[in-house]
Amino acid sequence: MGIERVQIIPCARCRVGLRVPVRDARLRVRCPKCDYRFELAPPARPLTVLPAALAQAAHPAHTPRRLPWRRVAPALTMAAAALFTVSVLWLGLSVPPLGQLSVERAELLVGRPIGLPDDAIDPCVEPITWQVGAFDGRFGLSRDEFERAVHQAIAAWELPTGRRLFQHDPRGRLSIHLVQGGPGHRKGVYQGYKNRDGLVGGDIEIYRFDGPRDLPLVIAHELGHALGLGHVRERSAIMYRIGHGFDIDSPLRTQEADLRALELRCS
Repeated sequence: MGIERVQIIPCARCRVGLRVPVRDARLRVRCPKCDYRFELAPPARPLTVLPAALAQAAHPAHTPRRLPWRRVAPALTMAAAALFTVSVLWLGLSVPPLGQLSVERAELLVGRPIGLPDDAIDPCVEPITWQVGAFDGRFGLSRDEFERAVHQAIAAWELPTGRRLFQHDPRGRLSIHLVQGGPGHRKGVYQGYKNRDGLVGGDIEIYRFDGPRDLPLVIAHELGHALGLGHVRERSAIMYRIGHGFDIDSPLRTQEADLRALELRCS
């Protein structure tokens, strides 16, 4: 025989204590003293935490299974290591051991654009072949004048270093374009790519320039990106952020920061 639970509640009229059973539904109560009748709402259920075994038995379809972490953890670790290796190889960055990466080299690597991978075209070993691509005559320049500006920009890199970094070829992998309608405030942009044959090439697009003396500087800056260089902090350098710092009235020549960045690139 079960034990019935009871509770003591006051009468709503005469306030006398009444013993009433605990029910899950509404209960009609009558006071024997004043004959007052009223309804009693069921008591609120307290929140309870069921054990895992009881919850699984009550709701087997909604209980998540435990993952075998001892078996999954090694696989996740190997997947993360493989993803990191692929990322490093894809970016073409050589990551030295911890503590051996200088601040300057870190800045050059972080600011380096995605360009020609070292194993495809290495300007430190063989020159990059280039050609003049699209040419817009609305700039007021002839094609020969534009090519002379390209040769001036190349000479700014090759003469101080004594390296043959670029070579003109009508079917060169690097195409230099003079076009209008560039994005935002940019004077030029460089982007590397792979064609159908798997050969790695690139495009330099010149959008605007401040006079004929500024054109070789813009080209030389984008050629530095084609060499795999990022921006440097020296304001008078060619690889400083274009449009800032460089005096277009001064002769076009590479600065110490430019040569140091190229030396790090070829080291």
